[in-house]
Amino acid sequence: MENRIRIIGDTDDIILEEMEGVVLENPSLYEYLPQYRCIAVKERKQDKVVVLANNGGGAEPMFAGLAGEGMADAVCTGHLFSAPSAYHIYESAKYIYAGKGVLLLTGNFTGDFLNNDLAAELLEIEGYQARCVYVRDDIGAAGKDHKERRGGIGGMLWVLKMASAAASMGLDLDEVENIARIAADHIYTLPIVFDTGYLPVTGTPMFQMPVRDHIEFGMGFNGEPGFLSMKMPKAGELAEKILTLLLDEFEAGEQDHVCLMVNSLGSLGFLDLHVLEGKIIKGLRSRDISVYDAISGWYSPIQGMGGITVTLLHMVPELKPYYDYPAYTPFYMKRSPSIQRDV
Repeated sequence: MENRIRIIGDTDDIILEEMEGVVLENPSLYEYLPQYRCIAVKERKQDKVVVLANNGGGAEPMFAGLAGEGMADAVCTGHLFSAPSAYHIYESAKYIYAGKGVLLLTGNFTGDFLNNDLAAELLEIEGYQARCVYVRDDIGAAGKDHKERRGGIGGMLWVLKMASAAASMGLDLDEVENIARIAADHIYTLPIVFDTGYLPVTGTPMFQMPVRDHIEFGMGFNGEPGFLSMKMPKAGELAEKILTLLLDEFEAGEQDHVCLMVNSLGSLGFLDLHVLEGKIIKGLRSRDISVYDAISGWYSPIQGMGGITVTLLHMVPELKPYYDYPAYTPFYMKRSPSIQRDV
């Protein structure tokens, strides 16, 4: 496989250069704290719970572009595909602390788990209230009986959105944590990989597809094996396969409500996303499942990878006020109330 041409940074830390670019693009919204690998909202409210989202670099705008109004108070980003250190999480949390506690939100990966857990412990020792929520929405990583082995991928966007809404509405730390956990327990994401991504700077392929001209259901973003390989079907058949797998994760009865997110892993464009999104919406409606909201775009792309993640949020009543709460970042926004709903 040939390398791709990529932008070459001026330093050996292209993730920090990226973060600086995000802040320079949005100087009225963000402040940049490179010593903590942190982007923080400039005008933060005081006397509230704050939310610090953190993860490894390489899947932006998740999370480097998701601080803002009704979203994270700050984000902390590690090196490429590596969790930020406990020290950076700890210092970022202290910097934004507003007196009512901090929620640390990340995916359920080993480095993220260990470093957030340690950061929370250090914060508590110093008298700061801290809680951790680890998102486990990747249904391709493990079966329903082993959800503790699942990582956090595209669904982290909505867990962050609802936890941040709860914090913005003045809920206390226990309540914000509870909303985040309810959201995390009702979000399911299926990754489908068509082609490899390419590493920053060098443009080296990240892995080789196991079978040429096939798509891989459940494949990891570093080439971890999926659970199903097949030739690319037509869009309607692909949508039905996706829905069969996702709806097997929860009891979706008639008149249930879901939110849908179709996320490009990088190379798929507007045309592909909306063809597939339309087929999935039709498939949900044919099952008498109401679409409360639907979005598509580039929320968690992986270095130009070919493929998608499809996320369903089972919209239980207690989540609706937090989902509908307005949010704004340069890379994601939410109007209130949902304007694409069937109900």
